[in-house]
Amino acid sequence: MPNYIIAIDGTAGCGKSTISRALANKIGFTYIKTGEMFRSITYKLIKEKVSLQDEEKLKQILNNLDLKFKYTKDRQISILDGEDITEELNSLIIDGIVSQVSSIDLVRKKVLDFEREAAKEYNIVMEGRDIGTVVFPDADAKIFLTSTIEERTKRRYIQSLESGITITQDEIMHNILFRDEIDMLKENGSLKKADDAIEIVNSNKTIDQVVEEIIKVLKDKGIQF
Repeated sequence: MPNYIIAIDGTAGCGKSTISRALANKIGFTYIKTGEMFRSITYKLIKEKVSLQDEEKLKQILNNLDLKFKYTKDRQISILDGEDITEELNSLIIDGIVSQVSSIDLVRKKVLDFEREAAKEYNIVMEGRDIGTVVFPDADAKIFLTSTIEERTKRRYIQSLESGITITQDEIMHNILFRDEIDMLKENGSLKKADDAIEIVNSNKTIDQVVEEIIKVLKDKGIQF
């Protein structure tokens, strides 16, 4: 029996990670955060001081990439060259270039391998920006999350404070709007709502309310958990 795939896409800062993780825990599926895969590769490129225009060096890095992911009930762990780098992936430096890295075709193909390999092993809730359009266009259910720019800024600001990152809300709003523009316009892996995705605006809803709304969609589609 094939595994179930729940695709959750949406804009930066809309709560995709929190909601996807909560949903996966609620229904007993494995939560896959694709952004961490791109961030892990970005971390490696920064560490190795690789120019994004150096295609040969990029190929070399990706062909020899020692990157593995472990999935627990509450988190996704990135192991790069034998080292747990999970806590290093939310830095402002990575924030600044991860959209550019994720638009590189070579990188997308590498991450696609990770994504599809995970789907072979588990029932998954996978979140990202093109999961329902490119990665798994035949996903069993597709959800597109969004919220107001004010709410998204507030969420990212709280996350920054919790991570010990000093940044103003104006800077965060600027970064989110810039990220939106890049994500929607980039040639590979652009942010799009699949035609058959259910859109949920979660600005004035609690996490539990959104999770229950998604669960209703899954039940209506006959997905068992």
